[in-house]
Amino acid sequence: MILDGLLWIVARAFPKVAHRPWLDVPTGEGPIGPEWPRRWAAARGSTLARDPEGGLIRDLSSLARAERIDPRIRTFYEHTARYPMRVEPRWRAGFGWAGRAWVSVFARRWGQFNLPTSADAPLSNEIYASGPPDPCQWWVRRYPDDRALYVSRYDVVSVDGEPDPCVRITFPVPGGAWVVLFRVALDGSTLVLTEDGGMSGGPGLYLVPRGGTARYVASFREEIRVLTTETGCRAEHRMWFFGLRVVTLAYDLGSGTSDRGTAK
Repeated sequence: MILDGLLWIVARAFPKVAHRPWLDVPTGEGPIGPEWPRRWAAARGSTLARDPEGGLIRDLSSLARAERIDPRIRTFYEHTARYPMRVEPRWRAGFGWAGRAWVSVFARRWGQFNLPTSADAPLSNEIYASGPPDPCQWWVRRYPDDRALYVSRYDVVSVDGEPDPCVRITFPVPGGAWVVLFRVALDGSTLVLTEDGGMSGGPGLYLVPRGGTARYVASFREEIRVLTTETGCRAEHRMWFFGLRVVTLAYDLGSGTSDRGTAK
């Protein structure tokens, strides 16, 4: 708990962000873990149900240029739970130790951000849909030993200064939440969620302390690319720190026809 508090104190070094509606997100108290969406829904009096056909985004028509998105990628986003999933980490030489330190010091206690540090690992792929008063999609990915890689909420939001809707991903953490805001772009047939060119108030990473002022982290950048393959799709989640790409999480998604995608 002391380390968690120190982390939020360190966060004060980042620039403050004026409040915006899309920074109103669920925040965590104590460890997160795979069951957190159920606790969140119960506290709000919402329904929450596992959806074996559910997707990260219920209808990709909410995004700009949706008609140009490859049907295979559209199916992945609208029916994510169908897909088997494995993740292979590709750490930049010399940075694997940082990943292991992060997992050891924070992720294991948080039940969140348990980044893989070696080999490729099978993951469960669970979509949960919540009802009113705050309907949304939750995505839970966990290892066979029940550790959560990510517990995240996906939705599409309008952002002042951005001509097109953005994808917002919220990660509850002890004492607050981390919010990632992405622009949506197309690179040929590849769908790209990008923070490129973002600045405070736009795409990027935000640390939102519970009951406090959000901070913008310009030194950390992410990009998610979903590509088509002969058998379906694959995805690459790339992360940069001070301009250096430190890790790529490569996801083997298959065709979305196997029941491995709905394990657990």
